[in-house]
This record gives sequence, C-alpha cells and structure tokens, in this order.
Amino acid sequence: MLRAACCVLRAACCVLRAACCVLRAACCVLRAACCVLRAACCV
Repeated sequence: MLRAACCVLRAACCVLRAACCVLRAACCVLRAACCVLRAACCV
C-alpha cells in the first residue's frame, strides 16, 4: 500500500513538473510576443 502511494505521488510530481515546464515555455513565448509588439510599436 505504501509503495503504491509513493509511486502515485512520484507520478503526480512528474506531471506537475512537466506542467511547470510547459507553463514556463508558454510564458516565454508570450513575453517574446510582447517584445515584438513593443518593437513594432516603436518603429
């Protein structure tokens, strides 16, 4: 039982980490888009 619970928690951890990475990537893309828009506005 404990081992199974441990495995589930570890899997959940991995999923959360992956989600974190995806969110960070999305954040970077949005920031880049913002920078491009600002540059376009400046020009």
